[in-house]
Amino acid sequence: MPLTDPAQFKVIGQSLPRVDLPAKLRGEAVFGYDARVPNLHYGAVARPPRLGARLVAAEAGPAAGMPGVVKVVIQEGFAGVVALSRAEAAAARDALLLSWEDGSTWQQADIEAAMTLGGAGGVTFQDEGDAGLVLDDGAAAVPDASGFSRSVLIAEYASPLAAHVTMEPQAALADVHDGGAREGAATEPSATEPSATVQTATQMASLVQSKVAEAIGLQNEQVVVEPTYLGGGFGRKAGYEPAVEAAILSKAAGLPVHVGWTREEDTRHGYFRPPTHHRLRARLGADGKLLALEHQLASGDVARTFLPAWMSAVVGADFGATRGGQTFYDIPSRRAIIWRRELPVPTSWWRGLGLLANVFAIESFMDELALAAGTDPLAFRLRHLPPNDFGRRLGAVLEAAAERAGWGRAPGPGRALGIACCSDVDTVVAQVAEVSVDDSGQVRVHRITCALDCGLAVNP
Repeated sequence: MPLTDPAQFKVIGQSLPRVDLPAKLRGEAVFGYDARVPNLHYGAVARPPRLGARLVAAEAGPAAGMPGVVKVVIQEGFAGVVALSRAEAAAARDALLLSWEDGSTWQQADIEAAMTLGGAGGVTFQDEGDAGLVLDDGAAAVPDASGFSRSVLIAEYASPLAAHVTMEPQAALADVHDGGAREGAATEPSATEPSATVQTATQMASLVQSKVAEAIGLQNEQVVVEPTYLGGGFGRKAGYEPAVEAAILSKAAGLPVHVGWTREEDTRHGYFRPPTHHRLRARLGADGKLLALEHQLASGDVARTFLPAWMSAVVGADFGATRGGQTFYDIPSRRAIIWRRELPVPTSWWRGLGLLANVFAIESFMDELALAAGTDPLAFRLRHLPPNDFGRRLGAVLEAAAERAGWGRAPGPGRALGIACCSDVDTVVAQVAEVSVDDSGQVRVHRITCALDCGLAVNP
C-alpha cells in the first residue's frame, strides 16, 4: 500500500490538544508508584552492598515476626519481604540475616583508568578519504603544494558516569496467581491456567513480559503487562527489575505486591550513562579549511547491554555509543574509531545515548579549531557545512540561533557566548549559551537560545 500523500493529511500537521494533560493536571494520572488493586501488599528486596557481590546465605531471623510482615521470601540469590505497608516491608528487609560474597568497592579513579584509547578491538565506524595519510607523521613529507601547511591539532575530552534521576524511581505492581480464584486479584484468572498481571512504568513492555515470565516459570503469553505513565523515562524505564521482584514476591505470597524503589536504591543499583574518553585530531589547510578530522572514542556499553550476544556480534560497534560520533562537517578525510570498555558498573540506555558525549567532544574541538584558524566559531562551522539540503538546514538553525542570541555583540563584563550544533533522527538543532565565570571559577548560565528544525511536526 502506498504512503499517504502529505497533501491529504487530516491529523498530521494539525495542532491538537494532548489527551493526557487533563488527568495529569487533576492528579488522576496513574504512574508506576500509583498502581493499586484491592488487597495490595508491599515488597522490599535485599540488595548487594558491593558491586558484583553475591547472596550466598539468607535467613529470616527477626524479620518474620516484625509488624506487618506477611511473608519472608528466600530463594537462590534472592531475599525479600512482603508486608502490609512499604515502610514495614523495608524495616523487615533490613532485619534479614544475609551473607554476601565477592564483589569490589570501586573508586572513580578506577573507572577513569579503564577508559583507555587505542590498542586491539577498535571498530572504525566512519572512514572517508585518507585521514591516516593527512594526519599521521608521514604527512610532513607531502609537498607544500598539497596544502598540508599546518601542524596536527589534538585535543582530549571526557564525560563521567551519570545517574538518570528520573522524577519517579522504578516501581511495579505484580499479581501472580495459580489459576484459581483469589480475592483481590488484579484480573480475573482462568479456571486452570496460571498467569500474571504487571502494572509498571516501562519503555519496553515486551522485555518486562519476557523477564517476568522467565523469573516465575511462565510462558510470555501468560504475562500481561499494563504500562502506566512513565514519570520520566530517558532510557531508565527500559529496566525491568522492580517488575521481576514484585512478581517473585507475589507468586511466593499469593498476593498482589507492589515494589517501589527508593531514590537511594535507584541511584545505587540502577544502570548509568557510561563514561567516555575522546581524542580528536585534525589538520587545517593553508586557507584555514579542515583537511582531515579523526575522532577516537572509548565508551562503556549503551545499547549492547540489552542486546543478545549474537546481535552484538553482528552489529559490531555499539550503535548507542557511536550515536553522534561521526563528523557531519564537509571535510575531505573523516575517520571515527571506537573502543568498547567493560566496566564493573552497569551502563546502558541514557538520554540521547552517546549523542551527548560525542557532540560535546566534537563541537568543543570545532571551537579549538576555529581559534587555531583565527576564525569566528559560527563562521568556521558555516564554512564547513556540506553543500546539500542537510547543510542548508543546519546552516539555517545556526544562523537563527546566532541572530536571536545577538551573536557578535559584546555580552557584558565577564560574560561570553558559545555556539554548537547537532543532528539526530533527521532533526537539526543549534544552541547559543551566554555564560559567565566568576573569580572563584563558578560557571553560571544566563541564557540559552535554541533553534530547531525537526522536519514535519506531527503536532505543532
